[in-house]
Amino acid sequence: MKETILVVIPAKYRKYVDEEISLVKTVYSNYSIKKIIVNRINKKQYISKRIIDLIKSNGFSKVVIMDILKPRHFIQLYRELGIEVKDRMQLILEIFALHAGSKEALLQIELAELRHRLPLIKEAIRYAKLGELHGFLGGGRYGYEKYYTMAKKRMARIRRELEELRRIRETRRRARSRLGLPHIALVGYTCAGKTTLFNYLTRQYKPVGPEPFTTLSPKASSVVYKGKKFIFVDTVGFVRDIPHEIIEAFYATLDEIVYSDVIIDIIDSSKSPDDVIPYFFIIQSKFIYNSSYVFFIY
Repeated sequence: MKETILVVIPAKYRKYVDEEISLVKTVYSNYSIKKIIVNRINKKQYISKRIIDLIKSNGFSKVVIMDILKPRHFIQLYRELGIEVKDRMQLILEIFALHAGSKEALLQIELAELRHRLPLIKEAIRYAKLGELHGFLGGGRYGYEKYYTMAKKRMARIRRELEELRRIRETRRRARSRLGLPHIALVGYTCAGKTTLFNYLTRQYKPVGPEPFTTLSPKASSVVYKGKKFIFVDTVGFVRDIPHEIIEAFYATLDEIVYSDVIIDIIDSSKSPDDVIPYFFIIQSKFIYNSSYVFFIY
């Protein structure tokens, strides 16, 4: 019998339930998935007592809340439920981890995980110290605090490594530009078909799939057409309300868009215009002025 997961979807994503469930299925394809939409958020536990009782009575093995939880939400929910609780941020990081191939992608994921985890560690330390005596009668330094210090040092080291990798990528891009090769960036929403088009144009076999974030690092390849050489760049697909902690994972893609000569925005015609327009306005307002042409493929 399959284990069951309850997916809690806030009302702001009511129109995009299918997309939110597809994110969950990417990680938990072997689980039975049930969903519930919440209209009100409880300040202490995020979900109401009624939903907590529902989870307890139905024996769910995990709860995935498609929103960014505060540290107190995690602690209170674990105390009440005693089962694993994940938020949208952790879910997206798990999807990233499934597809990470390059060293840069792996480092970006680890950095985002540490950023997301540190406030939770702080809150755990605060709860552990509640009611303790101070001074020489106190409980001493916690294991949490040692882990917190180690995590801060690891984050500093990852940032240094990422800066070096970005410097190398920038050097390569400048070398391509000095050759006078036009750069064409393939952009669009996640699962729009960017890598499929990239493979067709470049005759390569980069991984494609229906799951979000199959591509996590920009890929560049040359194409010769009528005696003229071009550089096509496949970029990371965006998703609605991407958590701020992992925006850094998209810096490479944003750089490629900024320095491209042509932008090809690939749009899945089966999707609602609401799925496309916000993304296009981001491209238009921040990056389009550096590019000579913009094309749309439906």
